[in-house]
Amino acid sequence: ARNGDVSLAMSTLNTLLKNRFARQSFIELEATDERHALHLILEHRRKELAFRGGIRWFDLKRLNDDPDFAVTLYRNVDSKVFTLPPNDERYVFLIPYEVFQANGLEQNSR
Repeated sequence: ARNGDVSLAMSTLNTLLKNRFARQSFIELEATDERHALHLILEHRRKELAFRGGIRWFDLKRLNDDPDFAVTLYRNVDSKVFTLPPNDERYVFLIPYEVFQANGLEQNSR
């Protein structure tokens, strides 16, 4: 889809989805343009990779560079709302103290 071949991208997505749903209830997805196809693909990737140990986190970091796919995360804990806007420094993990001390690395900013 990113290379402009929307028909191939949608054909591939439909082939994958066809094998996940009952054939009689499956309706093929169609995209009007590259952006629409990307939205559909990423929506199904998110569903597919739920609870897969951080893969969603890396997708969020990668996609936050594109304003069409940037996401602000919100969490409500004990009536206090926490937000993580796109490209925030908190997306970067801190390097363990022992590692950056032993190798002369500079700690990631937070």
